[in-house]
Amino acid sequence: MKNRILFDNYYIYLIAFALSSVFKYLLTGKNNFVQFFIIVALLWLYESLSEKKKYLSNLKMDEEIIELEYFDSFLKERKIRIDKQNITSINYIKNTRLWNKFDCLQIIEKENSKDINFKIFDKKMQESVQKIIT
Repeated sequence: MKNRILFDNYYIYLIAFALSSVFKYLLTGKNNFVQFFIIVALLWLYESLSEKKKYLSNLKMDEEIIELEYFDSFLKERKIRIDKQNITSINYIKNTRLWNKFDCLQIIEKENSKDINFKIFDKKMQESVQKIIT
């Protein structure tokens, strides 16, 4: 499950590109490091501008409070508690895109209509979240 998160975060692709650049440099003497740094800078900029990715690992819903446990993009486990009074809606979004195989739990807050998305990577977790929401 954690490997799938790593693949989603593009870090594996950066490492593969760096290794291939070093290998190409050793064989042909051509320098590919500038391209590597440009790609790293663009990905860093994208990550800093977009909201950090959250991968749901546990969901508990009470009548008043929702407790969520999730992994961040650096595989650290985090917890959030949200009062149901502050929520406009809770949706389970089935993803149909070809490249993104994650389903999402979407929570929309009342105050600023901000949506918080948690990607769901486990099949059992998908079924459990669907049951809890309905």
